[in-house]
Amino acid sequence: MRADARANRDGIVEAALELFRAQGNFDVSLRSIAARANVGVATLHRHFPDRESLITTAVEQLHEATLAIVEERIARWDDNPEAAWKGAIHRLVATGIAPLASSGSEFAVAEGRVDAFLRQMRERDLRPVERLLKKAAAQGFAPGDLDPHRFVAGLVALSRPLPELTMKLLPDQCEWMIDVHIAGLRALADR
Repeated sequence: MRADARANRDGIVEAALELFRAQGNFDVSLRSIAARANVGVATLHRHFPDRESLITTAVEQLHEATLAIVEERIARWDDNPEAAWKGAIHRLVATGIAPLASSGSEFAVAEGRVDAFLRQMRERDLRPVERLLKKAAAQGFAPGDLDPHRFVAGLVALSRPLPELTMKLLPDQCEWMIDVHIAGLRALADR
């Protein structure tokens, strides 16, 4: 693939992820994604013939990013376990993983293939998350019986976009909510 074509393709995927994160689901028009990527709709369709292929590629990149965060924090664990744990949660939420749990997309619901792909990706990704949770439980940062699905669901909830007014009134609300979540997991471990 030519360098300019590759740059267009990468730009389209990044634009899609930005809009999916901002909205908290996949219900974003292809025209909006093309405009955000500064390409025409025809260019978008040359790289992604349908919505499914774009969503699938964007989800793969988002999963790769989240797995890289988990693996990187596991690698740093021995240096400072608490910083690794808190950093993992803050960074995972910051990736904006809320769209991964979205079933609001009429396309995904109608086709079913995207939902099946998401289930497959979630299942594949549980092993690194399980390793992270096991390390956290050993340090007393999280309960030993914390289900990885429940852990990820909590991160998804934290990564949902807050209302604009809330962000204006309380610009640090997201960080505060993450810290409350971390403290809650520790409290559950202490029970």
